[in-house]
Amino acid sequence: MGLYEQWSDLMDRQTDATYIKEYYIKEQAIYQGILANKTTTVEGSVEELSEKWNINTVEVAGFLSGINSSLTQEINLDDLETSSHVKLDIDFEKLLWNMYASKAPWLYEMEEWEEIFDQEKREEIKKNQLDSVTAKRNKPGRNDPCPCGSGKKYKKCCGA
Repeated sequence: MGLYEQWSDLMDRQTDATYIKEYYIKEQAIYQGILANKTTTVEGSVEELSEKWNINTVEVAGFLSGINSSLTQEINLDDLETSSHVKLDIDFEKLLWNMYASKAPWLYEMEEWEEIFDQEKREEIKKNQLDSVTAKRNKPGRNDPCPCGSGKKYKKCCGA
């Protein structure tokens, strides 16, 4: 069983909220280190990263699954083993976007972001992320054909 599969299995079986909360604290500390050093590239084996970040190898797989969509080149999580060498080229704009998307205020409100992006840029990323998930529907005008396909005007059919 690969590390990512172990992580997925652990999360599926996890009923203890304190473990998840503890993991989020560890995850936040890793992100704080990356942002404070403005490190766009992190490289090493899963085992080395585990020692560097003071988490176990399964939690490294969990962290990698979270940051994977924020990388310029995504890694294949299914092939992840303790000896696997990984190179994380982090796109900070994508990372902040994904933190907003995952609704993780403990991550996107970190002070370290102030050194990466100014307030205006952070607000722009937040607005763009919110706009991307806002449902927009074109409502037909009163004199447009009805979208139901009846051939009647909208005002005489479904708009009545």
